[in-house]
Amino acid sequence: MIKKIQKFIQRIKIAMRFWSFWALIFIKLILIISLAIKFINNEIIWWDYLSILIVFIIPFLVLFLVDSIFRISKIELEKSQVDGMMASMNDAVIAYDTNFKITLVNEAMEKLCGVKKNDLLGKTITPEFNNIDKYSILAKIIFPSLASEMTRLSPNTNPSKILIKIFKPREFILELITSRIENTYDHTFGFVKIIKDRTRENQLMKSKSDFITIVAHQLRTPLTGITWGMEVLYKKEMGDINPNQEKIIKQGLGALKDISKTINDLLKAASIEEGKFGYTFELVDIIALINEVLSSLIGVAQEKNIKFVFYPPNFSVPKFVMDKEKVKMVMNNLLDNAIKYNVVNGEVGIKIEPIKEKPFIKISVSDTGIGINEKEIEHMFEKFYRSPAVLKTHTVGIGLGLYIAKNIVNNHGGEIWVESVEKRGSTFYFTLPTDQSYIPPQISNNL
Repeated sequence: MIKKIQKFIQRIKIAMRFWSFWALIFIKLILIISLAIKFINNEIIWWDYLSILIVFIIPFLVLFLVDSIFRISKIELEKSQVDGMMASMNDAVIAYDTNFKITLVNEAMEKLCGVKKNDLLGKTITPEFNNIDKYSILAKIIFPSLASEMTRLSPNTNPSKILIKIFKPREFILELITSRIENTYDHTFGFVKIIKDRTRENQLMKSKSDFITIVAHQLRTPLTGITWGMEVLYKKEMGDINPNQEKIIKQGLGALKDISKTINDLLKAASIEEGKFGYTFELVDIIALINEVLSSLIGVAQEKNIKFVFYPPNFSVPKFVMDKEKVKMVMNNLLDNAIKYNVVNGEVGIKIEPIKEKPFIKISVSDTGIGINEKEIEHMFEKFYRSPAVLKTHTVGIGLGLYIAKNIVNNHGGEIWVESVEKRGSTFYFTLPTDQSYIPPQISNNL
């Protein structure tokens, strides 16, 4: 009630700005005085009753007129503000109603589609427009399923995010962010799309990946030859070597091993970005897989007096579908990090636990090492990220291991995360589905 009174007062204040309002007040005063005199002299006739009616109706008509002017002005102001914001946006924007009638287009959208704004506004778009060269790009934006390729980047919620690829009339890679909007005044619905052109960005990423792949492959051949030569010397196949020479050769082999791992990680990362990181699924015993990885790393762990503790699961773990070699990469990376960033005489614990809510298992790798700063945890699975604390003591590495591990786990339908307290160790967790129907469709097609 108070808000309505305040709104009424606001309208009165606006009306007071117009000369017609004061003219009306003047006329009302004259009529009231005239009627008062006639009433005293008992001279009121039917015309006077009509005058009284007019005196009370006109103010409401004026207020209605002022309210309409206010609403129209407000709408025009908001439209002007929206048009200004739209014009200043680098991303293309288009809005349309539930009948796919275009209601709003900005300049960036004109350039993207190659169609003038006047030719778009008010036009109702249908899938058949995809067959008209002039409107084919627009049709694919409004109806993403018409594009050559479509990838959903977010759940089907409001807003939703989709990536589409268009190859004709020229190659486009577009990110579409669609929001559903409602007019609270008349309860009509519509949609607004923000279109981000990722074509140039994708081309740069592909060029970078191609460069990395070429360089990595070029380094592999001479690296293999150097490693072979060093191993021949270390095994004394060319004759005896003294202890100092043996120590230097051993250190050299270790450095070559690190370089080889870096090259392999670069090639894997490039394959991930190009969508060529293929998967081969089969039934695997996860316990046997973990034991296999532990056996391969036991020598490295013993050098630092690190103890492995594999806690046997207290439930029956069936064989389930996975890419064995890829999951071994994940385990190898987590265990290698647990050794590398642990303290001397430390411990690494491995556990397998069931997840009650769904057919998944959770695997954890914990250590008693240096831990991770709370601010750094959110960056741990980013490409090329290395903790500043780690860089002070471990200069070797380029920060791709956890990035690759996250990709592998996600493509199995699982999740990976870390919990850590600085200087008190870390625990990395990842989940895997024991039901192959949880593996993402684009990956499980290889089954």
